Amino acid sequence: MSRENFNALQEKGRILAGELGDLAQRASVYHHMYQDSNGRNVFPLIAAHGALWASAYFKKGILAGKLLSIQFVLETGKRKEMMFSLYDFADKFREINRQVCAEAYALYHYTKSNTDVSKLDLEYFYKPDFLELLYKCHHASLFTELNRRDLFFEFFSWEQENIVAPSVEAAYSGFNWNLVKRLALTPNVEFAYFGEKT
Repeated sequence: MSRENFNALQEKGRILAGELGDLAQRASVYHHMYQDSNGRNVFPLIAAHGALWASAYFKKGILAGKLLSIQFVLETGKRKEMMFSLYDFADKFREINRQVCAEAYALYHYTKSNTDVSKLDLEYFYKPDFLELLYKCHHASLFTELNRRDLFFEFFSWEQENIVAPSVEAAYSGFNWNLVKRLALTPNVEFAYFGEKT
């Protein structure tokens, strides 16, 4: 497998990830990855849940923005400007979600298609331990609970460090509605299988 093969998988991942608002579609892509791994790769399962949670969160956020924009009711231009900036802000987060899905898809299938981890040729962007665990997820006869936990941590850390954190920082720095920004910084995340709010 070559760099060109990986680029082709990235492009396929972008197509499968759909448009900005296709969060349920991305959840489906993630769920197929989880099933394909026979439950070894837990990251896509958590990411699928997150995509579905985000769908409702965006709807609530836009509704809250509309309600908060009432303060600008006498300033029609200002109200439109603030709502436009909110829609743009939400789209930036949807783009982050789409990018993570596309990249996760490409990396998952690239490591699955390779029969020799030494030929992955992706060390410039991915830590060797991460690649080794993902390769092992596909090709090892034994994959322990510790391996599953470590792979989730590596996958999560990679997407946070390389996609989410820099993109979120850029989105926040360009958004100037301070009240909504503060609300967005404190989401009420509930994952039923974790047993409590996080």
